[in-house]
Amino acid sequence: MRFGSRSHEPEKTDTTVSMERDRVVRTLRDLADRIERAPFNRIAESLTWIATTIEPLVAVVERAAGRDKR
Repeated sequence: MRFGSRSHEPEKTDTTVSMERDRVVRTLRDLADRIERAPFNRIAESLTWIATTIEPLVAVVERAAGRDKR
């Protein structure tokens, strides 16, 4: 039965990756919603930090998606 269980591993990996992707997307959308609702004067200083911090994440996602223009 080892052969049969191995044949499902790629499917399980795809499902796990898909679930993690969906979780990250939900988290980022929730964060964006909170940022949009927050009073500007309370988050002004944090916005620069958030923008600077998220740039490497965007670069990693772009590379993974094959959109890196280097």
